[in-house]
Amino acid sequence: MQKTGGEEKMKRTENIPAKMKAVMCCGPNDYRLMEVDTPQIDEDGILCQVEACGICAGDVKSWRGAAMFWGDGDVLPVWNDAPCVGGHEFIGRVVAIGDRAAEKWGLEIGDRAIAEQIVPCGHCRYCRDGHYWMCEEAHIHGHQKEVADGGMAQYIRFGANDIVHKVNKDIPAREAAMIEPLSCAVHTIERADIGFNDVVVIAGMGPIGLCKLQLAKLKNPRMLIAIDGKKMRLDLAKELGAVFGKKTIRREKGQWESCGRNHQFYQLYGSRSCVAADSSADNARGGCVRWSYKQACHYENLTKIRSKTISAAFLG
Repeated sequence: MQKTGGEEKMKRTENIPAKMKAVMCCGPNDYRLMEVDTPQIDEDGILCQVEACGICAGDVKSWRGAAMFWGDGDVLPVWNDAPCVGGHEFIGRVVAIGDRAAEKWGLEIGDRAIAEQIVPCGHCRYCRDGHYWMCEEAHIHGHQKEVADGGMAQYIRFGANDIVHKVNKDIPAREAAMIEPLSCAVHTIERADIGFNDVVVIAGMGPIGLCKLQLAKLKNPRMLIAIDGKKMRLDLAKELGAVFGKKTIRREKGQWESCGRNHQFYQLYGSRSCVAADSSADNARGGCVRWSYKQACHYENLTKIRSKTISAAFLG
């Protein structure tokens, strides 16, 4: 327990080590298991002992040197602030907490806690409007050192700008680590505004795509279609409620037309390959919800979608 001027400022458990092991993002194709200093916190901070951390497709892209993380020398600037601790799909237990953080988030030592992926600045126009997930600075855990180090470590720090949530202690750690990707899926489906008469297409049946599929099913659309290149994923999608699934939309164009001219097309994935497939929905009134972060929208293949303005949202 730390004291300043006779007042308690922080509570902490015993035996927090000075050093910890962490997977450090040092550059393209350069992630290293290293021993580094355990993060320190102040009155506004929280230190969690990490129980589990997932590996996102974004982590894989970062490791491979994708331009959205390492810049392209032209349009995209370098985003990763290396060396930093990787990983943003984490869950941990509070082992140290500042007094102001404890009061702000209603947490105490031993509680299970998670911070949102995005650490908003709090002062840009999006943050001031309450749309903090659109933050212009948008530090994201696992990509910026110190201010937003990730969960691929023994300990992780949440700072004053983090948005922290208490998590039920009874949820298994490997399931609690899915809270962040699940929240991305929830946010996307909420923004999609799915109606009873809509045909919904979800392209990409990875973990988040499968979450979106189950959430979209709760909206009771007329038809729910899954698209993926892997049969195993499509089989699982059908078990979870997809009417049918194919590798491309183009092969299903006849079935699209049979659904009627007034259906809704939702492109819920965000990769260039999926956007390219949108042109097959040339009779649809389309809504495009992008959830990938810090990538430009590419609309050139969406021009055939008629009678409704394309809406896009960058969702963290």
